[in-house]
Amino acid sequence: MPASDSPQEQKRENALATLRQSRYAEPAFAEALGSLRALAEEGDVLAALHVADLHAQIVALPDRWREAARYYALAARGGHPAARDRLGDLHLLGLGVERSARRALECWLETARSGYPIGFGHLAYAFEYGLGTPPDPLAADRALLWAAAFASPYGFLRLGWRWAGHGGSLTRPDLAWACARVAADFRYPHGTTLLEEIDGTIEDDARQRGESAYRLLAGYATHLEQAVAELERRNPALLADGGRFHSWIAERFAPVGHTLGLRLEPVSLPPVGSGGGSWELEERAALDLPPVRLLDPEGLVAETATFASLPDCAHVMELVYHELRPSGALVGELGEESSHEHESFDGFSALLDFTRADVVVHGLRARLRALLGVPEERIEPFSVLRYLPGNRYRPHVDALDETRLAEARRRGDHGGQRLLTFLVTLSAARRGGETLYPRLGLTVPGRTQGAVWHRNADAQGRRDERLLHEGRPILEGEKWLLRTSIRARALSSGAEG
Repeated sequence: MPASDSPQEQKRENALATLRQSRYAEPAFAEALGSLRALAEEGDVLAALHVADLHAQIVALPDRWREAARYYALAARGGHPAARDRLGDLHLLGLGVERSARRALECWLETARSGYPIGFGHLAYAFEYGLGTPPDPLAADRALLWAAAFASPYGFLRLGWRWAGHGGSLTRPDLAWACARVAADFRYPHGTTLLEEIDGTIEDDARQRGESAYRLLAGYATHLEQAVAELERRNPALLADGGRFHSWIAERFAPVGHTLGLRLEPVSLPPVGSGGGSWELEERAALDLPPVRLLDPEGLVAETATFASLPDCAHVMELVYHELRPSGALVGELGEESSHEHESFDGFSALLDFTRADVVVHGLRARLRALLGVPEERIEPFSVLRYLPGNRYRPHVDALDETRLAEARRRGDHGGQRLLTFLVTLSAARRGGETLYPRLGLTVPGRTQGAVWHRNADAQGRRDERLLHEGRPILEGEKWLLRTSIRARALSSGAEG
């Protein structure tokens, strides 16, 4: 272990090392958690964040969401932007705190103002969909422009998508093309996809303007990265001061913005009750649900072609990119002992639990709940699967056998049988990767943004062997899936709001 700066830091690192080596319900785990709690109460911001994250991740911890909210609030008061961001998510979902999209927005606005640019992305999503504030395309674009000014690939991709004609405050094929190309330069997921989409329709004069805009934006992003590195070395106090850092960013973006006719403007929330209606997350998710198509006569398998937007798919891929590991490496983590995924899947996997999620992920879960009519308490955490050329998912049924159900109960998971599996194609392979149901005589090709779901068991929890299925090998490109299962009962033994 590296040398610690203080006894407090050393005590925190020792507790974290013990937690990594222990399982919940072991005495060492309880002792280490108690040590972290004591440090958090003494004002250790990182200890408070770790305690909150543990409660958000471990189903069996008592009063998990109320305790998570309490310690995220402690860390947020200490100035930690990630804690403030997650506290906003808890308000959005009504977990351990008041359900209030408005309160969530207030947290995300503070996150953005503290110099944490993903907060602007969250605000843009809320303005776009009318969460806690009336829908406002101009405010959404304004927030995304700030994200782009911080050189956030998310900001560039979502701005490009919106300005290409997907609900933005203006339609500018030239700027859309430029933003998409910058996102592609960052190797951000679907940057090239969006660029190719715009390429197919853009006029020659707009492309020329787009190329000029791209040179400005790409040069700005490159120089900003260098300037921030220099700032971190010479003046870290400015970097840590949200207000001054924003002014510093605005000064550097101003010449580029002036040339392109774009101006950074303050992002603020309108007064409560002004300008029309706003929604809580569940209300918004129930609007504009996509059409569903049954794929077999008995309704065992169904699909929709438009479950997630292209920027949402890209964002989920980016969220887990650095968390992906060979599926066998996940043995022992939440859900993997029960699924035995490592025995069937030879690609890469990542768990997308609360600490790795954000408003985009929560929006997708809410959409799933509205589409299928199931409560959140019965939905497993999302996981992401990445298939490279040659990878496949061998034939299997997703229902759990008695041994695996017993393993789940031992971990404090009371959800029972997996009644249904839900799969979102974040990115389809160019060739191969179809989902094959041999006993139904059904092959389902992957379609980016689409979802397919199938039953695993009947209402009594009996495995339905007709739902044997496999993911065919990837022949060209990659395939990314967002996956979850619907359980027979709530995963936690007691519902908590």
